[in-house]
This record gives sequence, C-alpha cells and structure tokens, in this order.
Amino acid sequence: MRILIVDNHILFREGLASLLGSQPDFEVVGEAGSVSEAIEKALDLKPDLVLFDLALPDGSGLDLLNTIYPKFPQVRFVLLTMQESSDLLFAAIRAGATGYLLKSTPITKILAALRAIERGEAAIPRAMTSHILDEFRRLDPNHLTNLDSLSTLTTREIEVLEHLGMGASNQEIAANLVITENTVKVHIHNILNKLDLRNRREAGRFARRHGLGNSFTSRFPTDL
Repeated sequence: MRILIVDNHILFREGLASLLGSQPDFEVVGEAGSVSEAIEKALDLKPDLVLFDLALPDGSGLDLLNTIYPKFPQVRFVLLTMQESSDLLFAAIRAGATGYLLKSTPITKILAALRAIERGEAAIPRAMTSHILDEFRRLDPNHLTNLDSLSTLTTREIEVLEHLGMGASNQEIAANLVITENTVKVHIHNILNKLDLRNRREAGRFARRHGLGNSFTSRFPTDL
C-alpha cells in the first residue's frame, strides 16, 4: 500500500515514515507538512492512502480531505490526531475518511488498522465506538431500515452507489475506481436488485436522499 504522510511536525512525520517503510506491505511515497503541499503531492503521487493530521499551518486536514476525496474517491484517508472528539470523528467520516486514529495508539495497532483499511474496512479507537452507537440511537426508524438495506451491499457496490449519487457516468466511475465499464454495469445491476430500485436515476436519488457518504455503514474494528 502506497502511503502519503501529512503532518506539520517533521520529527513525528519522519519517525512514522521510517516505521511504516520498514513494513514489507507498506511504501511511504511522500511526506507533506501543509495542506497546499499535501494537495500537490496527492495529485501527483496518487497514493493508496493518505495519513493526515488535523492541525496544519495553512489550514485544516479536513480541507485536504474535502479537496482530494471528490477527485480520487478510491484513495483512503485516515486522520491521525491527538484530539479525541466525537464532532471531529463525524466531520472526518462525513468528508470521506475511512479511519480515525489517535497518536497515542501503539504502532502495532496502527499497523493493524491500516491493514484493515486496505481490506476495505474502516477503523476507529475502541474508546470512541460509543459515539457511533449514540449516533445510531438518534437515527429515525426509516434511516435505520435504509442502513439495513445498505448493509447488503459490498464495499465496491457502496463506492459505485456513492458515484451514482454524484451523477457520475459509467466511464467516470470506471476511471475513478480503476475498473472496467462492464464491471461498473455489473455492480449497478447488483445494486438495483439489492435495493429494489428500477434504474440508475433512482439509485442516485437513493444515495443523495440517505446521505450515503455521511452514513455509518462501514465496519469499524473495535480492537484498537
């Protein structure tokens, strides 16, 4: 997995790059210390995963996420921060992050979380799972039913559905997810069947109506 590290503390950034680079399945392809530098490198390097901090000298890590994620939704974003905040957790997930890790997390658990993300999962610390449960309790019954329906979709089908919600064409979806257009058509066919929808227009409305990108349908390991 090719990783871009974004943190304004150079010693922390270089130390983390050294630790990750020592792993056979990780390659640190770049480092950045600001939002502008991170955007430039992300667009140029196209990493598989961006590991970023919140506080950067020229803005927030969420600015980076909001800029890059719409262009490359296949890239995974993981917030690595000192702040344990439910508001920040939800803001990061809504913006497209697939992980929220604390800098106090032991490196062995950070490595395990990154590998889980590579498998298509998402990760948050065990201590923060209660915030997710609280959010579920506030959802109305119809929303919960929708989440049950979405749970039948695979990770790739959810990604395709997100693109349909943005009005993307099959060609655009294929390019963004690095798959063939025929594969996109197969995923759309499965989505329509599973959600009992008639066409891609209904699928797009479904995605927008239920805020797919803002929902908590990902699997969150609780062993961090």
